[in-house]
Amino acid sequence: MPARARIITNPVTGEQLTWLVTAAQSGGRMVKAEVCVHGAGRGARLAHRHPAAHETFTVLRGHMAVEHGGAIVVLEPGQALTIEPGVEHAWWNARAGELRFHVEVSPPGRYEELTELGFRWAREGKVNECGDPGLVLGAALLAEFGGDIAYDVPPRWLQRLLVPPLARLGRRRCAESCTIGQDDDHGDPRARAAATGLDGRAGRGADAPAGRARAARR
Repeated sequence: MPARARIITNPVTGEQLTWLVTAAQSGGRMVKAEVCVHGAGRGARLAHRHPAAHETFTVLRGHMAVEHGGAIVVLEPGQALTIEPGVEHAWWNARAGELRFHVEVSPPGRYEELTELGFRWAREGKVNECGDPGLVLGAALLAEFGGDIAYDVPPRWLQRLLVPPLARLGRRRCAESCTIGQDDDHGDPRARAAATGLDGRAGRGADAPAGRARAARR
């Protein structure tokens, strides 16, 4: 583990995440983190997909329930499971006590940015108890990070109609109120929006998949 590994928390999902290998450290090949969750049922329970990335879970301690491809499996310590690109999935702590596991995403895309933003919004109270930031901020999130995460609700045809106009509103709202980090102080609202990745410029693809926006990762 790097000497100064960054640790972030999500009070909604109950996750504490430590970055073990960043995309920069791996030369853009992968990103790896250690996740710890306490309490049965806590985790990223909102079904989602990663359009272009493989996501591998390796359990270190506890029991991890993973729903994917219409089935639920429970992983024990030492077991691993890889979710293929485009496969809808969700995960949670299957037992009381601690769940600790490694997650590896390859290729990393903008997974780190997406995760950091989702955790930050959870800490700032911008998401509900399910991790959903709502339609407006959520549309901005998906317009920006659609290459990294997607949801199947609402239907894709409806997303194509709703996401662009709502994303524009969401970026304006984020420029007015979204903080960048616990210790950051950007006086310029345009700088705040750019730093969150929701300024509508960096990393946005015209054909980025969209889904119902939720800030819960993976």
